[in-house]
Amino acid sequence: MAFATVGLLSIFVLCLSLPNASANPHTSPHASLQERNLFSTQPNPVDVSGAHAWQAPTADQQREPCPGLNALANYGYISRDGVVSLPEANPAVTSVFNMGLGLATLLATLGVVSGGAPVSLNLRVSIGGESKDVSLLLKGLLGIAGKPQGLNLTHNLVEADSSPTRDDLFETGDAWTLNMVHFQDMLDALPEDEDSNTAFDAMSDFAVKRFKQTVGSNPHFFYGPTREARSYAPPQTHSSPCLITTNPDHTILRSFYGLTSSSDSNPTYTYGHERIPLNWYPRPTPYGLAELNQDILSWTLKHPELASIGGNTRTTNSFTLLDLSNLTDGVLAAPKLLEKNNLLCFALEFVKLAAPSFTNNLFETLSGRWIWV
Repeated sequence: MAFATVGLLSIFVLCLSLPNASANPHTSPHASLQERNLFSTQPNPVDVSGAHAWQAPTADQQREPCPGLNALANYGYISRDGVVSLPEANPAVTSVFNMGLGLATLLATLGVVSGGAPVSLNLRVSIGGESKDVSLLLKGLLGIAGKPQGLNLTHNLVEADSSPTRDDLFETGDAWTLNMVHFQDMLDALPEDEDSNTAFDAMSDFAVKRFKQTVGSNPHFFYGPTREARSYAPPQTHSSPCLITTNPDHTILRSFYGLTSSSDSNPTYTYGHERIPLNWYPRPTPYGLAELNQDILSWTLKHPELASIGGNTRTTNSFTLLDLSNLTDGVLAAPKLLEKNNLLCFALEFVKLAAPSFTNNLFETLSGRWIWV
């Protein structure tokens, strides 16, 4: 159960990072308006004026790997300083992105637990790095636990290897800045003016491509449970047959990812400047646990390798699959895991999947390599 809930948290991140429906120039405006008013829980476009006008983040405001959360902060749907409380997270994601209330509640709670201050009087989390406004009781349990490190350093929880648009943390030390090459590859894999099934299949193919790339480049690559759904499955939701917009729109994606140019050939990226497009509508129906489960099953049926649990063993192209049926009897999937400290590295990664980020000090002591075990 811990594996399932951990995977859901990362799904929440990309559910926010990609639009689910929009005003689309390829769609009849009159038909779209009628359908939106009939089926959408929010018949009007998302408000981006007045108190919700876009503002660029200042140097002391937190921003993070998730474009959706950055956009919510830039428009004041959550605190503009990037420190969000549990009570304000739910209305933000349900009103702007139409996430199902149950899923939103669960994942907002997991966000606070994994990267924030669950042992405190105010349940808050920084959507970026460490913040003075987020602290545990008793000064981090008298210094034993350390400080909440924000969502930036929730490695394998929110931020994870094989991201569609970000680098692996071990490779660059920066898993939160958009990699323009990866982003363009994603756009190229998601053709416009195609039906939603084509878009869904294209994104699953792109997930396999990124999987193979990271196996070949990151010696400490780790692929946890339901990893494919964390960062890839939700993109199809903005082009699902049940939505008003049935075709992927690259202009919408550029806006949500902080690119200021609508041109494929010359986009400009500014960190933390994600925008909600003008006249943009959320999904007409909530994206909840049932929809999430269906997406995960669809992906793994087409690409079983995306359901893998395992990782490289300190060298590139050494991906070792864990056999959980054997693991329950204490037997590993391959003898290679018994070499050197490979077993310890894998064990720590599994424990960290469900551990709050403020326990990273403990893992640093155990592994001697901080969060990149």
